[in-house]
Amino acid sequence: MNIEEMRANREDIIDSCLIQRKTIAKKGKPDELIEKGPCDKVEGKKCMAYMYPASRWRLGNCALASHIIGQEDKTKFVNPIKKSKRKE
Repeated sequence: MNIEEMRANREDIIDSCLIQRKTIAKKGKPDELIEKGPCDKVEGKKCMAYMYPASRWRLGNCALASHIIGQEDKTKFVNPIKKSKRKE
């Protein structure tokens, strides 16, 4: 099987490849809906990175997805030495 045949035999993309939606709750303000998509690797209705895109989403997020909205880590680093000296 040559490369052109492989490209022709790719499966169509799924909804997860097109759009990611996330709602962010804010105190005292209305919830904000963020939409991002489609993935950079989508050309037409085919994924250029994987032959079977649905299998990449089966266990979680696709490893190469460029449109994933990440979790923000809001924990601030505290020096353990200074923390032990603080009075709480």
